[in-house]
Amino acid sequence: MELVAEKDSKIVGKPLKEISFPQGSILGAIVREGVMQIPTGNTYINPGESVIVFALPNAIEKIQSFFSGKKD
Repeated sequence: MELVAEKDSKIVGKPLKEISFPQGSILGAIVREGVMQIPTGNTYINPGESVIVFALPNAIEKIQSFFSGKKD
């Protein structure tokens, strides 16, 4: 699925290695300035960037909340 990082989401402004993504999900790519990039643990996600995520059905709602800015 493709998700867009909102400015107040949990994933913005932190290196990916510091984020505990839900079990059953993996971040596959970031679309930054129109260019697809494969992220590393040191990659940061900026507000408004699109991210390609692979997720099992039971992880979809959780991963969507990471990008939406909604607080748990």
